[in-house]
Amino acid sequence: MNNDAANKTSQTYLDFWLEILQAILEGNDTPQGFYPILAANQDKLNEEFRILWRDWTTAIIDTEDYPEALIITDIVSNFSSLIKEFPLGNRAQNIEISITGLEMTQKIYSREVFPLNWARNQHNLGNAYRDRIFGDETENIKQGLAFYHNALEVFTPEEFPEDWARTKNNLAMAYAQRIRGKKAYNQELAFANYQDALEVYSREAFPRQWAMIQNNLVENSIKKSKNKAYNGEIAIKYCQSALQVVTREEFPLDWANIQHNLAAIYLFISNGERLDYLEIALTHSQEALQVFLREKNPYEWAFTQRTLGFIYKEKGEIKSATECLQLSLEIFTPALLPRECFGSALLLGDTAFITQNWTVAIQGYEKAIEAVEKRREWATNEAARQEIQSDAIDVYIKMVQACINDGQIEKALETVERSKSRNLVELLANSELEPKGASDSLKQDLRRLRRTISSIRQLLAQTDNKSTFNRDSFQGFRGSETSSLTHEYIDRQRQLLQEYQRQLDEVFAKCQKLDPAFTLTQEVKPITVAEIRDLIDSHTAILEWHIGTDSFQIFIVTQSNLEVVQFDKAKLEKLEAWNQQYLGALFNDTETWQDNLSKWLSSLSQILRLNEILNHPALDNCDSLILVPHRYLHLFPLHSLSVSQQTWLRFNQETLHLQPPANPCLLDCFKKGVRYAPSCQLLQQVQQRKRPAADTRTLFAIQNPTEDLAYTDIEVEVIKQAFKPADILSKQQATKTALIDNLETLAQAHYVHFSCHGSFDFQTPLISSLILAGAMESTDSPNPTGQKSLRLRSGGQANPAKCLTLQDIFATLNLPKCRLVTLSACETGLTDTSKQSDDCIGLATGFLYAGSQGVLSSLWSVDDFATAYLMIKCYENLATADMAVALNTAQIWLRDATQSKLLEWIGELKLDSESTQHIKGFLETYDADETPFESPVFWAAFCAIGN
Repeated sequence: MNNDAANKTSQTYLDFWLEILQAILEGNDTPQGFYPILAANQDKLNEEFRILWRDWTTAIIDTEDYPEALIITDIVSNFSSLIKEFPLGNRAQNIEISITGLEMTQKIYSREVFPLNWARNQHNLGNAYRDRIFGDETENIKQGLAFYHNALEVFTPEEFPEDWARTKNNLAMAYAQRIRGKKAYNQELAFANYQDALEVYSREAFPRQWAMIQNNLVENSIKKSKNKAYNGEIAIKYCQSALQVVTREEFPLDWANIQHNLAAIYLFISNGERLDYLEIALTHSQEALQVFLREKNPYEWAFTQRTLGFIYKEKGEIKSATECLQLSLEIFTPALLPRECFGSALLLGDTAFITQNWTVAIQGYEKAIEAVEKRREWATNEAARQEIQSDAIDVYIKMVQACINDGQIEKALETVERSKSRNLVELLANSELEPKGASDSLKQDLRRLRRTISSIRQLLAQTDNKSTFNRDSFQGFRGSETSSLTHEYIDRQRQLLQEYQRQLDEVFAKCQKLDPAFTLTQEVKPITVAEIRDLIDSHTAILEWHIGTDSFQIFIVTQSNLEVVQFDKAKLEKLEAWNQQYLGALFNDTETWQDNLSKWLSSLSQILRLNEILNHPALDNCDSLILVPHRYLHLFPLHSLSVSQQTWLRFNQETLHLQPPANPCLLDCFKKGVRYAPSCQLLQQVQQRKRPAADTRTLFAIQNPTEDLAYTDIEVEVIKQAFKPADILSKQQATKTALIDNLETLAQAHYVHFSCHGSFDFQTPLISSLILAGAMESTDSPNPTGQKSLRLRSGGQANPAKCLTLQDIFATLNLPKCRLVTLSACETGLTDTSKQSDDCIGLATGFLYAGSQGVLSSLWSVDDFATAYLMIKCYENLATADMAVALNTAQIWLRDATQSKLLEWIGELKLDSESTQHIKGFLETYDADETPFESPVFWAAFCAIGN
């Protein structure tokens, strides 16, 4: 916009504000006198007006002397209260304008000079934040509650009984809406505050206010216990009491609101079975619509249309239900009213699903997903974003099924991707945003603060949204029933978050001066099928799983094909049962699990119909495979699932003269490797990282910091010979302090290798750790940091403050040149899979976030001896192969290597005599043609993740 146009726009908004000022000064400060002006200027009630109005008003208040500043403040306060209740236009924007005005008035309305004005302002801010649509719902309610409590410091029942009662009523409404905490407790607080308000608002003295509290008690009574019939009777009595005072003639909007509540109550207690109740509900809704008109009361009208749609759905009148819900969505749009939109859109999708009207079902679910993503965008913290995604995951599942049923396989896969790893995808996308023209030091400060804040937010999110993993079944998962962090530690993290956020605000202000268009976040658009195909060449396929509530699917993606294979509820139940039994054995009965791992993998292969999938025509000519698991499938070595010899022959036509393996697995079928990705969109972001060619290969390694892993020394000593330079922190040197001191060296490394103990904490994944020197401690060691000790499956426990935790990785590690991070340790590939949102937060994804293109990580406690030689062979292969091929070839080699071949290879390593003799002593317990490491226990734990 050029200057002339901007000035013209500014003048238009100024003229509008002057019209408002004139109306209020002339006494038109009631809804009847004031709203016609707003109705005629709805197009001006937008964000541009809010900002210009704020700047004008603030300048006047700051420069004018008393009483002019007070007069302007009074007008702003009046306008702010009126616009909040204005029923037309963009309701969310109206509330934002109201909040802006009320916050401006606080400059004049101080508690010391104008206590009553201050208290009323606090009360009005409470109302505005309670009803706020933008921002995080939980934080809005929290702020609203704080404002109400502030107001009550002045409004006492003795001095200001009416103000006190009004504030108590609104405080009760806020508690009734509160999301955090126990619902029953919140409802009890709401009920207590309603009762307080009724001490003043008696029927005799304040009939209308009394009636409105009766109406407010309707929702409270329904939520107080699980007895629907009893709760419904109580709620109906409240409505009937209110209607003794509230008539349609005297209080039409209040009357219509009670009619709507009666409709909702009868719908609630009908259970879809009492047709007489549904008819009563229908009558009350229709009566409400006689007052709630779309032109005058669009929000209430749309809400009543939604209730009508629900009633018609329960009656089986699907056409009428669909029409009402579609009308509701004309007002409740994803962009403006996402919470309300979600309710109507989900109901529309479910209604259409019943009659297999897939087109309408998809329309409904699509709008619901847009609403979910808008709410996530508005949320101000990680916990809220994760909770919104988790609570809405069913709509993604239903959308996927509706798309498949309608033959829209591309849209189904795109929806699957929208549901996976959203938080991690957004973190990666935003971590690389930088302002133009900024100095290296400013960029470094920005990167450091953003990463640190992100890590703390994730930690706090995990303490709020605790894992639901069943510890009664799987006690082997680390951590206790309680959080792995103390309350003191969590409080300290919250304090640090505030301080870091303050620092980030300062850095961001500097960045915007240099680059006004710079933002800390960006919209991450969902990946399309075309973009997914761009990730692979003509000889690569993707197998992507999606687990729903009643079925699961595998999508087969190649450059020229997209197919989906569906599994019904019976197959899903088999998969769920296998998952429970497998993990129960893995974490509670290790010996049995080891003895039967091959059988477990064969059984899973059959459940997943792997041979059928691999023989699909879409996989013709494919020699490379990318696996994208979902939920608990991330915990299984899918690359080692057994296949038939017939399937092996299909992928090994050029080697038909060779004897097939006795027990071939997936790895044997893809000569160019099998690798993993948490999601295709995450893989896309990783593949977009460019690493310039280098004359030398550099290594940074951590070697046996606890000095109890005999073979890790051999592993690192051999591996480092292929690198120049190779920077090694060995044994006692490998402390956390030393690692932090070497962050610049680490940032220059092309390859990073951790050969140590590892531990995954399912209760608080961000304290999952790589164990460094000095971290191991006795069971009674005090921990001054507030972090509880990590228990290792190998025995002992470690102090997270002395480990490299996942939180540390998110906060401090920067690997701009790294091609591969190898986590040669236990459990480094595990993630918390208890949540449907499939966030995949684990050590491996932490290193992807830090900048690495790929990660090698493990799914269980690995054998030190076998792992050392698997790693040595893998690094040998890396000289001529990529990550996946290098690892897969090494795994097959270790599986198939006979004792004689291993002895021959050991001789080529040129180890010291003591190590050589020790290894030979172990291998000589086997016959020459035996394969000591044939079991997948020894080789299948490691996965290649990323590019």
